Amino acid sequence: MPIPDSLWQEIERISAGYPFRQGAVLPVLHRVQAEQGYLAEETLSELAEYLRMPQVDLFEIATFYTLLHTAEQGQNIILACNNISCYLLEAESVLATIEDELKIKPGETSADKKFSLQAVSCLGACDRGPVMLINDKLYTHLTPEKVRRILSRY
Repeated sequence: MPIPDSLWQEIERISAGYPFRQGAVLPVLHRVQAEQGYLAEETLSELAEYLRMPQVDLFEIATFYTLLHTAEQGQNIILACNNISCYLLEAESVLATIEDELKIKPGETSADKKFSLQAVSCLGACDRGPVMLINDKLYTHLTPEKVRRILSRY
């Protein structure tokens, strides 16, 4: 999807705060995603030209970070931690509960486009695991029953 003029103005404002346009890559990607919902291939191509960097480099950045999305996402994005700290605290049962309740696997979006699920290696709350992030809200000390209650609110 093409980037509208109003968003280009915002991109230029963001990148003006950096000595080189490439330095603004993450703030620009986050802003564009916030506006368009995800980073489409056409969008990345336009941004690569603007940022004066190879499109493949920009695509690598966009696919490296778990909070950036190159495919359309559901209304609610669930990040379920599966690192060793959460794993030792039964994170696999948490992920299995999410999968069972929503009928999706990591990397998928529910048929009603309400949820997208991703398994991630760390959410930075190892002392409160297992954890998941739904949109911008962190849920801690999860159990299968607690996950079911949380999901029912969405």
